[in-house]
Amino acid sequence: NILLKVNKLRMIAIGKKYKKFPLYFTFSAGINSLASSLIIIALAISFDPLLAGSYFLVVRAIRTPISIISNAIGNVFFEKVSKSRGDCSKLYIKTSMILFLIGIIPTILIFLYSSELFILIFGEQWETAGRFAEVLVIMFFISFFTIPVSQLSFLEQKARYNILWQITLIIGTLIGWYYGVLYNEVYVFIIIYAITQSLLYIFGFYYEYKLCKERK
Repeated sequence: NILLKVNKLRMIAIGKKYKKFPLYFTFSAGINSLASSLIIIALAISFDPLLAGSYFLVVRAIRTPISIISNAIGNVFFEKVSKSRGDCSKLYIKTSMILFLIGIIPTILIFLYSSELFILIFGEQWETAGRFAEVLVIMFFISFFTIPVSQLSFLEQKARYNILWQITLIIGTLIGWYYGVLYNEVYVFIIIYAITQSLLYIFGFYYEYKLCKERK
């Protein structure tokens, strides 16, 4: 009876500690879905549905394959961190550097030859997608070596940070949308979007590094 009572009290304590986490996580997932789809909606409404298709192709052709690699390495990092205690900043930097080195050469090649590659692989009608890739590839690269190691905020129950990150991305997308329409130039929109997201990735990388250093 005493053991059952202790376990019950422990479960109540754990429940109180994590009670807000499912709410924050669900809300964060909804905001993330909106942030991801907003740029496609904006391109289709204010510019041309074909441009939305070009953006979608870039994401599928570049981000989806690199996500497979980065997620695999990120899962290994997350597993090691979740089973350990204390400062994990060395593992954090090591994992990021591995991803950086894996991604740097493909990024340079895509940046230099994306238009030619997209025409060669998908056809001339997708040349615009190649130009989009030129603008977006640096953002994809930054995400490649920062996102897989940026799961510590979930482990440390910093879900509010993730919500703030997604809201900031939505605001940046809306600003890019506004100026893209104002100047009637889709590349203004894409560039502002890419810069906003890249800066968020860099800030997130620094924030997660601090969490690693402060971990007990």
